Amino acid sequence: MKGNGCLVLALLIAVLLSSCAYGQVAIPLPPIAQSAPDLQVIVMGGLAGGDQVNVTYPDVAQPAALSADIKALAGQLGVSPDQATVTNSALPLTEAWNTKYRVPVMTSVTFVAQNAAPVDNGYLPVEKLIVGLRNYRRLAITYIMPPNFQYRGFDRYSDRNVSILESRSGSTYTFSVEINNPNFNSLTLPTVQVPPAQLAAPVRSSGNWIVYLLRGLGVVLICCFAAMVGWGVYNVLLKLR
Repeated sequence: MKGNGCLVLALLIAVLLSSCAYGQVAIPLPPIAQSAPDLQVIVMGGLAGGDQVNVTYPDVAQPAALSADIKALAGQLGVSPDQATVTNSALPLTEAWNTKYRVPVMTSVTFVAQNAAPVDNGYLPVEKLIVGLRNYRRLAITYIMPPNFQYRGFDRYSDRNVSILESRSGSTYTFSVEINNPNFNSLTLPTVQVPPAQLAAPVRSSGNWIVYLLRGLGVVLICCFAAMVGWGVYNVLLKLR
């Protein structure tokens, strides 16, 4: 067992050396956190009389925070705070289910606003909701749109203030939002998805094959050197058992 452990350690050192030889070891950026959001927002567009915006808290909201949220959201949606409908209730499940799982009472705020989810331009103004609720760490904003709506907006965005990832299922679009820095008063999100810049094709010349050959030889030498070092470490550790 010790011999196998030494061999594994030696191989790890060899792999590390060979990885460093190519440059910095690539570490993927972490995805947006998949933990439960602080607030769930549901927007229903295309309704007669105006779009419906509903914000649900995971429990009963504190009065001061609730009042501040309503005022901020009303300002972003262009409505009066007095137009908000506030309810405190549990999910309408069966009594046996509520008793067994102790379904919590949650605060829900509902607005009716014009152009909260326009159906004619292919863009969803999610920045209004993000700015209004920027004091929370994580938001899940879901738009339920008519079947004929065609979304042409961005599917991911990130800057120093926010990280946003969009996913869709049919005519339902969910934006997972993480607030990195709440100290902003506005956002300028792209109205369409910007394709990644295409790398320019390398200019080929008759001498390029020499460069490729030298690079290939360099890679081979690096791998050989890493293997020799790893084997040497393995032998040393084997003698120290």
